[in-house]
Amino acid sequence: MHHISMAVPLRRARVRGVALAFAMVLAAARALSAQDAQVKEPKRPKLDAGRDTNSAGAYYQWGMQHLTDRPEKAADAFYWAARLEPAGPEPWYGRWAALLLGRQHRDMFALVSDNARNRKENAKIDSLRYEALIREPLIYTKLDAVLARDYFQAISQATEGEFSEVDLAMIPDPGLKGWLAYGSGRFDESVKQYAIAIKGNPKEHGLHASRARAFIPMLQYDSAAAEFEAERTVEQQSEESTLVRLYNSKEMLAYSIGRVRETQDKRAAARDAYGQALVENLAFYPAHIALARMALATGDTSAAMKEYELAAQLAPKRADILYFYGVLLMTRQSFDAAAEQFRLAVDADPYFAKPYLPLAYVREGQGKDSLAIAYYTQFIALAPSALAKQIDDARQRLKNVKQLVPENH
Repeated sequence: MHHISMAVPLRRARVRGVALAFAMVLAAARALSAQDAQVKEPKRPKLDAGRDTNSAGAYYQWGMQHLTDRPEKAADAFYWAARLEPAGPEPWYGRWAALLLGRQHRDMFALVSDNARNRKENAKIDSLRYEALIREPLIYTKLDAVLARDYFQAISQATEGEFSEVDLAMIPDPGLKGWLAYGSGRFDESVKQYAIAIKGNPKEHGLHASRARAFIPMLQYDSAAAEFEAERTVEQQSEESTLVRLYNSKEMLAYSIGRVRETQDKRAAARDAYGQALVENLAFYPAHIALARMALATGDTSAAMKEYELAAQLAPKRADILYFYGVLLMTRQSFDAAAEQFRLAVDADPYFAKPYLPLAYVREGQGKDSLAIAYYTQFIALAPSALAKQIDDARQRLKNVKQLVPENH
């Protein structure tokens, strides 16, 4: 009896401890989001005639076309691609590469300079790559090789042609060879070179994770998961901590393993890995999104709702998460709660078109015609042509609502 009576307050203490920890994490996430909101928006690049200026894909394609010749403008295009469709990883990764290329073009030694200003700017740029990885940890990071070749080309020009592509292939560092082979799509060679690099320096950070990524395009998922796990072992044996190491943090590695297992449809293993990511970092909201996605795949809407609620609290500036959480709430007929999430999504990213339409639906259903008119109008103005069916629906509904509202309203 003594042990049972002691267990109750102990459990309550643990619950309070977890609640307090989550509250602290949530406060930190909101503080970081407030800092992000202060970033100045770049100008939109002018797209070619006939291109849809509401399309994230159009800006992404423009950025890829001009990545090497106009990297600063390409970075702006990637920025707007991410604003128009915040869920995709590619614009974030593209902007990371474009900004680094722009720095290399201005000063090819800036990236390796160790002064405080460069460290701060490099960390800011690196955070973009991290944003890409938390959206899709298995993204093919092929632009790394573009950066490397641009760097060596600059050296070649500075040394009057002493470097060439042939010389690059003859560099003795197997880690560099593996990296370049991966970026060139030679995945077999990449795996081989990384194995040599690991054998020569088994404790070097990032080698196992890089080898894991080379296995993924070859659909060798078990090998990829094993390499991510080996990287976790390397990271656990070191106390070093930098922003770049976030790419291979314990939570990111567990998340990557979960994504591999999810791709294989090994659901139990995937859930375990995502859970481990949250054990490593309570604020790691992408794991909540992943668990919600898996719950929806099995029809467990209640579990998905709980995970999305946590993710929305931890990432209050992720408009795509707020939007999808709102959609889930609508399926449960929680219209007021859904409208609040859509409103938060609009506040987080006013250029993201999707939340405006269901928000207009809800306001129309509530008899708030003036608000419905405003949201329908905004959706029509912002929606890309790919949403033509929804645009037509919004126009018809807008016409109907306007007939109910006096002209002087």
